Amino acid sequence: MSWSPADGYHFDEDVVRGPGRVVRLEAEPSDDTAADDDLSYAITCDATGPRARPAPDD
Repeated sequence: MSWSPADGYHFDEDVVRGPGRVVRLEAEPSDDTAADDDLSYAITCDATGPRARPAPDD
């Protein structure tokens, strides 16, 4: 599978790729002026497919 950020966002280079039980990615606004606008996600897979959930930005 692949992921694409929403318009106005890009993926940070800190993507933690699998294989693994959990992978992480962070989307940042293209005009990254405020770190508070970053969106971090943890992605897991189960029998129904991938699931993304918001994750704390650490």
